[in-house]
Amino acid sequence: MSEQITNGGNATKTIELITEGKTPKLLSLIPKGQSPKLYLDLIKTQIMGVDAKGQPRPDDDMLLFLYVAKRTGLDPLTKQIFAIYRWNTRMGREVMTIQSSIDGMRLVAQRTKQYAGQDDVVYLPVDESTKYPTKASVSVYKVIEGQRVAFTASARWSEYVQVDKAGLPTSMWSHMPYLMLGKCAEALALRKAFPNELSGIYTDEEMAQASNPLAGLTAPAKFDKKIEVIHGAPDETRVSTPPPPAEPGKSPTGEIETPPPAPEPPKVLLGTTKKPDFKAMQKALKTKTA
Repeated sequence: MSEQITNGGNATKTIELITEGKTPKLLSLIPKGQSPKLYLDLIKTQIMGVDAKGQPRPDDDMLLFLYVAKRTGLDPLTKQIFAIYRWNTRMGREVMTIQSSIDGMRLVAQRTKQYAGQDDVVYLPVDESTKYPTKASVSVYKVIEGQRVAFTASARWSEYVQVDKAGLPTSMWSHMPYLMLGKCAEALALRKAFPNELSGIYTDEEMAQASNPLAGLTAPAKFDKKIEVIHGAPDETRVSTPPPPAEPGKSPTGEIETPPPAPEPPKVLLGTTKKPDFKAMQKALKTKTA
């Protein structure tokens, strides 16, 4: 009988077909000589694990993991490659990251037959006089058309160190800080030199910072300022604080207010033009006509 993976994923039927050996193309994801049922059961229980509710991980994630393991030639059962789930706030769920050890990445590079060695890690400060390094740089060499080409990458302490809730480096980062940062730089350089083989694969040291707590952050203060926007150039926008309410009888500056004087009654301008004398006008008209 086929193995039943009861996680309700869209790939459940595919997993069953692989287990039964009915899909020759997908069956190639299983290493030669391995029992498909036993191999998938080990991957499901020992590598993929379960979520916070105790449910198996999605079959689609397992298929992707098997494909990457097959492409890189790394063995999941010997921990050369493994799947790590971390909470993604934007997506509202755990998301799988495929990780490898630094030895696994070196092995992938060597199998290409283009790997031409690497330089030792260079740290800042160069004399390694401080407890923690500031930066680590590594150059990896690759043979391209007969030429030995260098690929250099740098890792900075502030970007990769794993810290606890107090903001202090965790155990390994505190005890072996130079080694840990050097591994990050080497992984960056290997991925830079061999993107086709190592794209999307990260080391534990690189991803340790993903679990850092958001230390030192406080809740934002209440914003009580009034923003005045003046139409025009952007630099004409200014922020002003509204004045406190004034006490009765006083201005906002604290001065005693004097009541304004009573308004004067409106002035009436008298006209100076005399009224016309209609009787005189009639008398003059009669005299003229006579």
